[in-house]
This record gives sequence, C-alpha cells and structure tokens, in this order.
Amino acid sequence: MKASFCAVLLLAVSAVPALADPPKEDVLRPRVLGPANFYFQLDVGLNLNLLDGNPYLRPLMSYEQETSLYNDAFGISPLVGLTVGYDFSPHFSLALRADYDPRYASRSETVNDTCETRDALTGNTIRNPMPVAKDYEVDATYLSISLLPAYRFENLFIFAGPTFSVPFSRTIRETNTITDDGPCYYLAPGPDTTRSITGSLGGSDNMNTRISLKVGVGYVLPLTSSLELVPQLGLDFAMNGLLGEDEDLVLSNAARPGSAGISVPINRQTIINSMQATIGLRLHL
Repeated sequence: MKASFCAVLLLAVSAVPALADPPKEDVLRPRVLGPANFYFQLDVGLNLNLLDGNPYLRPLMSYEQETSLYNDAFGISPLVGLTVGYDFSPHFSLALRADYDPRYASRSETVNDTCETRDALTGNTIRNPMPVAKDYEVDATYLSISLLPAYRFENLFIFAGPTFSVPFSRTIRETNTITDDGPCYYLAPGPDTTRSITGSLGGSDNMNTRISLKVGVGYVLPLTSSLELVPQLGLDFAMNGLLGEDEDLVLSNAARPGSAGISVPINRQTIINSMQATIGLRLHL
C-alpha cells in the first residue's frame, strides 16, 4: 500500500506540467508586482491518508495468527486552509498557511485466529479455527501551521517547508467479531463472555504536537487582474509519532460497559502521512 501511495503521488506530480503548455502572462489582464504584494488564499480539498504502524499499530495477541492488518491503513478526510503570502518577485514568494487538518485512516479484514477449548471427557486441549472480522480506525484532528517558500516558473510553482500541527482530538477504535457459531468466545468463562469485543480511546492528552515536512506543486490560473484559481498537490511527511507514550486500548464486551477486557498497547510511533489535494482562491492586494 505504501508503494502504491508513493506511485500515485509521482504520477500526479509528473502529470501537472504535462496537462498543458503553461501559458504566458495574460496580456489583457497583466499583474504588475508593486510595493505591496500580499495575497490571501482560501483552500478546500482532501487529505488522502496513509497510516504507518511503525511497524504495526498494535502487537498481535497470543491467539492471533500472522496478519498485515495492523501494519498500515488508508482513509480520506476534508482539508480547509487559509493562507497569507507575499510575492518578493515574479519567481519567489513566502506563505504562512493554517489548516483545519483531520487525519483519518481505517482498515478491515476477516482473518483466521485460533481458540483453545477443553474436551469435557478427556480433558485434552483442542485448538479450533476462529474466523474473526476485525476493523479499526484512527482519527486525529489538528490545527496545522505551515511556512512555505515557493518558487514559480510562470504559472507553475513548487513549494516546500515545515509544518507544526497542534492536536485537537483523536479517536482510536477497534472491534473484533467471531463470525461463526463454533465453540469459541472471548472472555470465557464468566459473565462477560461474548463473540464481539470493542474498545476506543479519545481525548488529546497523550497526543504529540505533530512535526512534518510539506512539499508539493501548484498551478496559477488567472481569473482577473487580482484574483486567481490555484490547484495544489502536496505530500505531508510526519517527523514524529502520533502519541507521546504507548497507550492501552481495552477491548471488552460492548453490552457490558466497564467490564473486564483484553488490553493491547497502541504504538506511540504510529504516524499518518497525507497526500493533500486542494483548490484555492487567491486574492492579491
């Protein structure tokens, strides 16, 4: 999945200059850079998110068979940004960008685990196949601040710079459900016995301030002498993990809140990288 994510980015970036021969400046609506070259830009778009568990979101429990389910996940979330920029020359500008920046990824799969039961007559342990539908999601929301120098080639420009993301909230959720009517149960024997266990983490106490590098390309389409349409495609690489410390996720019987459960640690080094596709409206002052 990681290779596919990178391949899509490379194809998209390489396609930008091939879409059209960048036009020269519009002679009917020229924009002459003056002493005050500030601009404001409103962007809306999507985050295409890839979760990397580094190497897994959580370790496997003793009865779970090998699976890549927790290695990575994918998701899409909205992105809204506001930028204040300054054109130092026809080729170089500097922008300060703020984004409402949710990062969402999920994955589901049916796997075969193993449960052990005891024969009532012989007392021997029997290992039974246990088909389980598993799904999880990670949802982290930030206010992201980016400082982005850009270099412009006529209408096409490239940008790169650091991003600091202040955490608002996060949800980490998982549900495991045994899908057959065999002898296997979770949390057996006892009052919490069930075929489905679930758990979630919320809040923002253990979230890191996210540090990342943002790189990308954009294209400027003049609408008037002061107004431009600006599609952009970027990639945001995280430099640190999602959590400050490993955190325990307790999977328990959903019908019995607060009941005993199975505890698994969530890896603090989990990261969510994003390809960001936006279209903006830029107003020059």
